[in-house]
Amino acid sequence: EQIVQAGDFLDGKSAAMQERMAAAMQEASARQDYELAAQYRDRIQALSSSQAHQDLNIDGLADADVAAMVQKDGRTCVQVCFFRGGRNYGNRSYFPRHEKDEEPDVIFSAFLAQFYESKPVPPEIIVSGVPAEQGLLEEAFLVRAEVGKVRITCPQRGGRKRLVDFALKNAMASLVTHLSEKA
Repeated sequence: EQIVQAGDFLDGKSAAMQERMAAAMQEASARQDYELAAQYRDRIQALSSSQAHQDLNIDGLADADVAAMVQKDGRTCVQVCFFRGGRNYGNRSYFPRHEKDEEPDVIFSAFLAQFYESKPVPPEIIVSGVPAEQGLLEEAFLVRAEVGKVRITCPQRGGRKRLVDFALKNAMASLVTHLSEKA
């Protein structure tokens, strides 16, 4: 049953799964099997959380990464969100080391170059700010990429801008948490 549910989830049928789980939760609760009902409740919450991430999907966005950089108190956080096949596959925060007086576009450029040194390069990298030597980065990524062209874009409006705003918000939250842990 769990394998079928995993397949349904990957096929984008999570709303139907939630309805079935809600019915099963009610049934378990009616039988006073509260432990099983709680397990269904937790699964429904996990699906809801996952669907919230899927709401970030943008029409026309196939394979891309969204990279957003924020700085505070001399520290930097870069949040990278991964989109493959038009689906959001989560995000991760990185805290690159750098000199305190280094320019943000240089830090961002160095991060991107190092990040894609050991990872596959998608055809589109959506960024919060233009990195230093953007053209040089695109050329270097093109050599490593398995796709025809690599573009680094910094959107000003629309769905891609909403993705950048989401990544910026997460980056700031991660940086604040990181700084408080260090303190």
